[in-house]
Amino acid sequence: MSSISELVELLKEGSISKEQMLERIYASSFPTKSEITKATENLEPPQNRFEKNAFESGTELEFNANEFEDFLPRPAPLFEPSFSAFTPDCFIDRQVQWDLKKNINQEILRDQKLKIEVKECTFHPQTNEPGAKFTQETLERLAKAKENARLQKIKEEQERKKLEEEMKHCTFQPEINKNSCISGSKYLTSTPKRKARYEEPAFVPKIKGPSRNMLSANEYLKQDPFERLSKPREAYQPEPEESEMTEYSNKPISPYPEYPCCSFSTRPFFERQALYELMKHEKKELLQQPVLAKPQINERSRKIVTKDFFERNDEMILRKSTPKQDPDAPSFHPKITNLAKMRRNRSVAEMSYGDSKKKNEKIEYLKEMQEEKIREVVNPSTFQSKSYASVKSKLQILDDPSTYIERIKSQQKKKEIETQIAKEDKIRQELSECTYAPIVIDAPSYVKQIARNMAMIKAELAASVKPKKPDWR
Repeated sequence: MSSISELVELLKEGSISKEQMLERIYASSFPTKSEITKATENLEPPQNRFEKNAFESGTELEFNANEFEDFLPRPAPLFEPSFSAFTPDCFIDRQVQWDLKKNINQEILRDQKLKIEVKECTFHPQTNEPGAKFTQETLERLAKAKENARLQKIKEEQERKKLEEEMKHCTFQPEINKNSCISGSKYLTSTPKRKARYEEPAFVPKIKGPSRNMLSANEYLKQDPFERLSKPREAYQPEPEESEMTEYSNKPISPYPEYPCCSFSTRPFFERQALYELMKHEKKELLQQPVLAKPQINERSRKIVTKDFFERNDEMILRKSTPKQDPDAPSFHPKITNLAKMRRNRSVAEMSYGDSKKKNEKIEYLKEMQEEKIREVVNPSTFQSKSYASVKSKLQILDDPSTYIERIKSQQKKKEIETQIAKEDKIRQELSECTYAPIVIDAPSYVKQIARNMAMIKAELAASVKPKKPDWR
């Protein structure tokens, strides 16, 4: 009889199927019918009434174990995990057998449950039967995949055996400390403090204390060492000379002298307490003094305070209700005549390209007028105007040629004066419309004199410099 492990190896290799392995396990696990009948024949029925009642009721009885050596229990039903007398001695094989039985029972129960659910389902969809060709291809593909998996397992097994054979030649066997802990970073765990080589000093010197006659030393050593050593050292204060004494006599004597080396924390307790009381008293007097400083209030705040709340509210409502005038509003307001009001509205064509058409027509008209004037100069017409003998020439070149230049200069001066007057009138008219009048501070006389001198110097320099021709000429 082959063991369970051998059957599992055969199943992995593909020599036997799963059903064949289960049949062999069941054949080796359960007893045959002849063995069961033999075991039942060896059993003897109870002889007396007391044993019969005890046997039926299930109470314990004393019996001889030698008489039941050939006793065999009732065979367990199929797929029921129970102990059998014919199981292999190996505990692992029995465990594998019980697991297989349990899994098979679970699969059977699952199939039964599915069948019950399918019976309750009334919907039966119509499906096409798979063709023979499709089934054959599917089986071949699955068989090929199974064959590849089996070959892969065989290959891995061969590689493992080859590696084991190679490792046999390795004679070196290192000693491994199995009790050692996992090594890691030294900062992950707290390192124990290194113990001193000597916990207590071995050398204890003998100290000779003060004698009984040294009373002050004994009194000093009786004090607590912490209080004795932590007490601050008093600052060194040299004796003042006579000149310094006279200076200090003139100064007011304060109850707390100021030492340059003595801080506030090193003063005695009662001295600090008295100083705190004095500071507290001064602060109290300072708070009781009348406040002389007055807050600065601007003019707007004063105006607001003088008026009543309702008056201020009425002013605010009135100010909001009045329309605000735009300072940038145009000053020109065109006047529309009655004739313009009676005209029809312009059409889309006139608004789009009518203005440009009018402009082009006006330009053409001006061109024609200019050409006509040129034509008259080049080709004068035969029409001769009437002669005016009484009309004199404005230039008077024939009558008085010597004064021609003077008369021309006087006319130019007259025109310049007229243009200057026209410019001033125009500027005055523009300034009358301007409401903004900035305050201009007149410069001092010496500044004006400096500006005039600088202008004269610049003019002289500009006149002395000769004009140069450009480089490109």
